[in-house]
Amino acid sequence: MSDAPAPNLESIAAGRYEVRGLLGQGGMAAVYLAYDKRLRVECAVKVLSPEFAAKPELRRRFETEASTMARLRHFHIAAVYDVGDDDGSPYLVMELVPGGSLNDYVEDNGPLPPRMAAEVCISVLTALQVAHDNGVIHRDIKPHNVLLGRDGSAKVTDFGIARVQSDESPSMTRTGSVMGTWAYMAPEQRAGSRGIDGRADVYSTGAMLMDLLTDQAPADLFMCEMHPKMLDGVPDLLRPIIQRAVRYLPAERYATARDMGLALSAVLAELPTIPEGHPPLGAKVRAPTAPTAPSSSSGLPAATYALDEALDELSPMTAVPAQTVLARPASFTVAPSEGGAEAKQLVDGGAGIARGQRCGGVATGAAGLEGWGRGRCAWDRGDGCVATWVGAHG
Repeated sequence: MSDAPAPNLESIAAGRYEVRGLLGQGGMAAVYLAYDKRLRVECAVKVLSPEFAAKPELRRRFETEASTMARLRHFHIAAVYDVGDDDGSPYLVMELVPGGSLNDYVEDNGPLPPRMAAEVCISVLTALQVAHDNGVIHRDIKPHNVLLGRDGSAKVTDFGIARVQSDESPSMTRTGSVMGTWAYMAPEQRAGSRGIDGRADVYSTGAMLMDLLTDQAPADLFMCEMHPKMLDGVPDLLRPIIQRAVRYLPAERYATARDMGLALSAVLAELPTIPEGHPPLGAKVRAPTAPTAPSSSSGLPAATYALDEALDELSPMTAVPAQTVLARPASFTVAPSEGGAEAKQLVDGGAGIARGQRCGGVATGAAGLEGWGRGRCAWDRGDGCVATWVGAHG
């Protein structure tokens, strides 16, 4: 993994796209606000870092995202306009969706009113049905991967780990390889099954709905019928919908994304109206920032992991070496521990979080790993369940 900051680019594609700022940075790619000089419009350009462009599987995953998004034309799916290669680094040009993500909205405003949460999930499910009809399973539905337009419209994005059902290449669908974000993953997806279908996305949407309503990490929701307190804060009208969506067995969930959308639509009119004055979705336009170098208070050699983009390398199904985790926006940094078999601390801007503190998360663990759940903490800015990986035994 790389600890390099996003390249401070001035232009992409021989000057066609004039870079105006950094919209976001993960461990493998950066997304820039750019101006298309030929079409005279603003756009978002996602560029794969050069060191990952040299890795065939990661390059193929990036290219799969581009081709997958390009073939899925729908109002609620972020559009891809162009793909190319800039001095060895693949890039894709996307529709600019300036209102931030659903995760940004919840961080700024707290849980969504029930009707607003249901409406946005109906939009997501409509997009997912289009994807499923075209043989594409998203596999990573969560608030971070739903962007908001200025008008509040929801746009599903980040098909980087989508499974195209016609693609049986071992490198894209490996038994035992777990891809996705743990708290939102269906049980069969956690197990690394090749045979997942659209019902895994239904599960993730149910988990996302619970998150939007409560601002709580939706860990192990398939147990919610045995433990009703897991759905505290969820309105009575929406409880049975979430319960069915997140059942352990795929056969007991909604058969399709369309079916879950119809169930939400059926109760929509009975949900309370959105309170007057509540901030509308997409109202806060996210400004680009200048690329910044990562910081580390450990003084140890560091490598940056964007969790969602490197889950095949840092997987909950595989024990990883002891490590110190230094969290920062949009990614987290790992470095070897100085002795001992356990991770030592989480650090955010110098504020230490002692090992064992939950930080608002839910205790999780698998295959020898310990952790303290996702939580929506200052150090979690959208790359998934950071703390799940803390405390791993080597």
